[in-house]
Amino acid sequence: MIGFRNSITEGGLPAFFDEAVKLTVTPEFASANSEAIARLREVSVRINNPVAILHAIDACLGFDVKHKISKISLRTLIVSGRNDILTPLHLAGQIHRSMDSSEWKIMENVGHNLLIPENTPELTQIILRFLGHH
Repeated sequence: MIGFRNSITEGGLPAFFDEAVKLTVTPEFASANSEAIARLREVSVRINNPVAILHAIDACLGFDVKHKISKISLRTLIVSGRNDILTPLHLAGQIHRSMDSSEWKIMENVGHNLLIPENTPELTQIILRFLGHH
């Protein structure tokens, strides 16, 4: 998150967007979807507010629920992308191990952004299987 903060303060919204893409999708996805990402960058830079994004980054940096997460008693599904840079597997594993009632699924060849169209069929199946068992 510090990298996000630095990118926006030093390079503005274009630098922030570029940093976000590097940290949220795999290089293969970025390469295969470069035109769509360029269009999204253009729109994102035009409609976003750097001050609001800085506030959101600061909120994320100050957000700490480590001492509370083990108290969650409901069945919980944790889904990770194997190539996630923002929430690497070792951190997702810590979350999983701290919750007695969690189930952890790892999606292969996926970064932080699980919700891109290419991932939705697999993600939907993971969620439906979880819901069907509980």
